[in-house]
Amino acid sequence: MTSALEPRGAEHRNSRRGLPAAGRAAAIVIAAALSLGSLSLPARAGTGTAVDGATATGPDAVVVGKSIRVSGTGWIAPDAAGGGGSVIGVKLDDSVLTPKTPPVNPVDSQPNTRVWAVVQAKADGSWQVDLPFPTTANTAPASGFVAENWVAGTTHNVRLLTGSLKPNDTIRSVSLPFTVTLPSLTGSTPKISGTATFGKTLTAKPGTWTKKTKLSYQWNRDGLAISGATKSTYKAAVADVGTKLTVTVTGKLSGYADTGKTSKTVTIKAAKLTTKTPKISGTAKVGKTLTAKPGSWTKGTTLTYQWLAGGVVIDGQTGKTLKLAAEQKGTTIKVKVTGSKAGYATVAKTSKATKKVK
Repeated sequence: MTSALEPRGAEHRNSRRGLPAAGRAAAIVIAAALSLGSLSLPARAGTGTAVDGATATGPDAVVVGKSIRVSGTGWIAPDAAGGGGSVIGVKLDDSVLTPKTPPVNPVDSQPNTRVWAVVQAKADGSWQVDLPFPTTANTAPASGFVAENWVAGTTHNVRLLTGSLKPNDTIRSVSLPFTVTLPSLTGSTPKISGTATFGKTLTAKPGTWTKKTKLSYQWNRDGLAISGATKSTYKAAVADVGTKLTVTVTGKLSGYADTGKTSKTVTIKAAKLTTKTPKISGTAKVGKTLTAKPGSWTKGTTLTYQWLAGGVVIDGQTGKTLKLAAEQKGTTIKVKVTGSKAGYATVAKTSKATKKVK
């Protein structure tokens, strides 16, 4: 039976030879006898490089139950018999976890009951392999596997060891840490439907998610959560005018990591006031009083007035009525009515001119 690889001894030998362990990477390799699940392919990856140039690359987060694909370069053994690629022994957490069918050393065809997997690099030193996630089903009962130690949130390491499985192979000991995570839910990026205008109701369209996923909603203004806006619909408020709104849909389902998806932005516009062109009643004669008739505007609109003579603003004349003075004689009179209301665009309307003041 092939002799076991011991990480502490290997590290000690590395120290004597001046070959420190490579930096952060992720779990690797697989014994051919183990059955594989789907691959775990998190977004981030790390690469460890040994002093002799050997590298290993893989994810730094592993989804529960998923296999991990990693690769390496430079794992050659120039001084070993026959040269070629190194033979790598793989341990999990420096333990003696082994698969139900022990991995076999390709050099002497002997099983090894002290490692999780054995892999040999190609002659050019490259390799790409899959390491199955340890479970009760694929682990040898006597090797000490505890399922509770491999749940989401736990941290572990894979140790790569060379130097004992192939005569005169280069001695290396590399520890590669990783964190166990829950799988992410499958979910669509939500869309916002409706008219992006003050007072209008917008609706979040969540799209398709993993079956039985419970969805929650949060509306956001310029990237910040809007207090209390946690339904699938949202009525645009005064504070939203001129800002960018998004909606974040979060999915929750037992056995999966909470997953949030945020829509594209929509810019909320001011609403339009209902307006009328004002009219002027009264006689255009010095000493007489003219009255502005604004007509019907949106309920709650605040109206202001400005009188004009010959197209020029009459200072101080901002009331609904105007008593004609001698200086207005011979001019035409107009009145400009301006309407304003929170959430609405301000609008100004000007009347037709009167006849010349007599």
